[in-house]
Amino acid sequence: MIKDIFISLLFALFGILIILTWLFSSIWLSFFALSVIPLSVLGVLLGHKLIGMDISFSSLLGFVGLVGIVINDTLIMLSMLKKSKNIDELLKNSSLRVRPVLLTSITTIVGLSTLIFFASGESTLMQPLAVSIGFGLIYATIINLYYLPILYSFKKSYQYR
Repeated sequence: MIKDIFISLLFALFGILIILTWLFSSIWLSFFALSVIPLSVLGVLLGHKLIGMDISFSSLLGFVGLVGIVINDTLIMLSMLKKSKNIDELLKNSSLRVRPVLLTSITTIVGLSTLIFFASGESTLMQPLAVSIGFGLIYATIINLYYLPILYSFKKSYQYR
């Protein structure tokens, strides 16, 4: 089953890469967006460690779901960063995206919090999925708000040299 999830994840990432490249007309921005996904794995691992839970099949399914949510937040940020012509505009545009990114993430995390912290009965089967999505999203949100603007600023500084 793990092999099947891995193959599904690869197909999903390839599909996301194609869509992002078409949307942004840039392979670099597509790779910027996809680079957030492996970094969000740390949030998934820390969440499972904090809750005291082992990685399970449900956790892996949660990570696959997390990929879509993370890409959504990344699109919100990169679509605005792409409009920046200089560092001042980059700072202004990235600060304009803080609220939408936080609202998207916080509503998802709050919605999952009861399943993460108060699972009982049959809902305990879905708790690892919620832990993967919730904690992965917390970490990915921080990455989206800091890492993407910094990475994009390096791309822009190399472009003008």
